[in-house]
Amino acid sequence: MEAAGTDGDICNYPEKRAKRRPGTKPRITDIATRISQLEKTVASASRTPESPLACTDGRETPRIVAAPPPYAANSRTQDGAPREALVENQYFNEALLARVIGENFNPMGILSNPAHFTDDIVALHPSKRTAMRLWHIFGQNVDPAVKVLHTPTAEVTVYTVIADPSRASKDRLALVFSIYFASAATLEPDEAEKLLGRDKESGLKSFKTGLEQAFAEADFLNHTNTTLLQALAIYLQAVRSHNPGRGVWVLAGLAIRAAESIGLHRDGKRLRLTPFESEMRRRIWWHIIDREGRALEDYGMSSSSNIPLNSVELPLNLDDSALYPEMTELPPPSNGWTAMTLPLVRSGYFRVRQQLQTAVSSSPKTSARDEILQRFKAEMDFYHRCCNPVIPIQRLTMHITRIASAKIELLSRQQWQYIEGPDGPGSCASDQTLLDACQCLQMVFEIWQDEMISQYRWQIRSCVQYHMPLYILWHLCVRPHSPHAEMAWKTIDKYFELQESEALHLALFGSASKWSLLKLLRDKASSIRKAVHNTGTASQTPASCLPPDGGALVAQATEYPETNVDSTADSHWSQVLDALPDWSTFLEELSMEGIDFVNQY
Repeated sequence: MEAAGTDGDICNYPEKRAKRRPGTKPRITDIATRISQLEKTVASASRTPESPLACTDGRETPRIVAAPPPYAANSRTQDGAPREALVENQYFNEALLARVIGENFNPMGILSNPAHFTDDIVALHPSKRTAMRLWHIFGQNVDPAVKVLHTPTAEVTVYTVIADPSRASKDRLALVFSIYFASAATLEPDEAEKLLGRDKESGLKSFKTGLEQAFAEADFLNHTNTTLLQALAIYLQAVRSHNPGRGVWVLAGLAIRAAESIGLHRDGKRLRLTPFESEMRRRIWWHIIDREGRALEDYGMSSSSNIPLNSVELPLNLDDSALYPEMTELPPPSNGWTAMTLPLVRSGYFRVRQQLQTAVSSSPKTSARDEILQRFKAEMDFYHRCCNPVIPIQRLTMHITRIASAKIELLSRQQWQYIEGPDGPGSCASDQTLLDACQCLQMVFEIWQDEMISQYRWQIRSCVQYHMPLYILWHLCVRPHSPHAEMAWKTIDKYFELQESEALHLALFGSASKWSLLKLLRDKASSIRKAVHNTGTASQTPASCLPPDGGALVAQATEYPETNVDSTADSHWSQVLDALPDWSTFLEELSMEGIDFVNQY
């Protein structure tokens, strides 16, 4: 632009330039995204595909099993629940975290380095012929009681490992060794020696070593998957009949935490998994939490897990033949007996225990108890009608449904009586309760005497009854002149005879103090019985009038399990009785919070 100056000169002014836009600075999120994409590109370029059998570290190829949906500001689904996802088989309940981690997540835990073993894991395998025989025994004796496998697909895996163990991944090796161990554990000593070519204990030790080595080399704590959990579930079920020590309790808790780490405590539908995978995860989850209840029962403790019962759907009453990996939807449940009927009976018992405990704490009304029991009995009656008594596994299911119904009726009645306090009708020993407790033990005796289900005796052997004999012995202490005392003593004597004949001296294995307490309580009841017989006089002392100092008895059983009470005949029975509290206080001293709804089967 030109203009005339004051002295006639022409002035040149620069043209007006367009306003410069401020540069767009890269945001932190953009940089992070670019870096993430670059890292993924590098990782993808350096990754070499491997076949499942060629993998030697037991870890699955990293992948996103269920990717979270596009991130929203509130990170919640339409129903308001937090988003959940599985990344590399690792469970996350925060969508943004799962999205950022993507495929690059590599968890490091307290046992990230596998333990070193001197034995060659392949050398621990039995011969192919023996291995195939053990797999057959598993299908006959173990699988119906531990239904965590889909037999048609598991069979291919097992035979593949048997054909060439050196090429198998560690998680598959762990599964096969757990099958070997469980199968051998169900055999009698002479049968095991004939099959394995060595004594049963030696064979079990070898299989246990192989299982532990496979778990260590698979880095179980950091790289848990469903195959490893199946192996652990099978092992936990079988080891109880072999060595019911404290380690079973610890491993049961570990199984719960490992299952939660890969999201088994959330239903597969919420994680957008296939119907087949969701159903298999349900089987594993319900079996694990059911077994934890059984392990905790040995120690009279409550579960540290607080898992809502509706967080995972129950598995359907379906045979394996109705399921296959490629299915797009599940068929309706069967109205007859299937391989899942017995596990569903156990799960039903577990659920009703939890429901009763919730009802006690929230609305302790008799009507609430009656409603829960009515639904449970209807469920047990349905499964009972599904069974054919001439088929062994179905016959066992019938036995268990009867015991479960009778026992939960008795225990829940005691639970509600306990709520009423020391002045309530449940404070004193009841003859009807004594009869019911003896009847429940008689049902257990029927299982032991039933030759048609002898192949499942290994499972029955691991389920030691505690609550019923505890109550019977306590009753005999506080009411030694009960009209049903002699019948109760015959029941107790038979109970101890059965346990001792099966070499289930649990205290020798470092198991729960309850078994020691049972023996101690029997000695005390026996001393009272002898004293009453010698004196020829007795006055029934109400349980509510007894001094609440049962802690001394519990402490004695815990610290000195083999210590017997003074059983001298010249001591008056009432003096011996003074050490026993009322039933409610007695159970409180056992840290059972009234009645612990134990999981017996």
